[in-house]
Amino acid sequence: VEGKHEEREDDHGYIARHFVRRYALPKGFQADKVVSTLSSDGVLTIT
Repeated sequence: VEGKHEEREDDHGYIARHFVRRYALPKGFQADKVVSTLSSDGVLTIT
């Protein structure tokens, strides 16, 4: 999972955020069965 926030200005200059999170997937994992949704308040759900 990878995410980025746009660069913006704050009281001390400019700030940008970026993250990467990796998960070990089980053997036999079926990538074509994965569904992801992003809620209006920014919550990512992967099932």
